Amino acid sequence: MDQRPVNFRKSTRRHRIGRVHAIYVMNTYPPVYETRDRHYWLDRDTRGRLLEVIAIFEPHQITVIHVMPYALREKGNDDG
Repeated sequence: MDQRPVNFRKSTRRHRIGRVHAIYVMNTYPPVYETRDRHYWLDRDTRGRLLEVIAIFEPHQITVIHVMPYALREKGNDDG
């Protein structure tokens, strides 16, 4: 990941995953999927939780728009 500032939307706290855990996944693993402006990660944080992280890469910042334990997606408990 590059050196642009990372901002988090309020909605990223919905599943109560801290910013440090999302940034760890973003800094440690390559994205599993990329579009022109969005990157998707799916890997484990420092606690071993498989996290789904989605960020928008803008010219002067990176905005994280989604952070969720993947276990909730597998159970169908995303509520959205």
